[in-house]
Amino acid sequence: MKSTLLVVDDDPVTRKRLCERLRSEGFRILEAANGRQALSVLEDQTPSLILIDMHMPVMDGWKLVQAIRCYEELAHIPVVMMSEGELPQTQLPVVRKPIDHDQAVETLRFTLRRATAAA
Repeated sequence: MKSTLLVVDDDPVTRKRLCERLRSEGFRILEAANGRQALSVLEDQTPSLILIDMHMPVMDGWKLVQAIRCYEELAHIPVVMMSEGELPQTQLPVVRKPIDHDQAVETLRFTLRRATAAA
């Protein structure tokens, strides 16, 4: 069964390239351009993992993570953060921008395996 990933990034070029690569790796992809859109997607679908850009308009990545953790039915979904700049201390896995797609795929697969093993 294919894992479903929700990719949340306000840069349409970055999001498109990343989603194309992830689809080619066998993932089913959902997309959102900001945190508010992501919450709307999450009302109807529950992905296996959420990949979130930290710096977005409307609702940034940190606020989105806080919102997700408030919903019992979403709190279990693993999150991977994306960022160009430095991140405050976090326990969450991080994909650095500009994105190395091979490394991103490896990070996502590792995070999914770890989440599956813990379930």
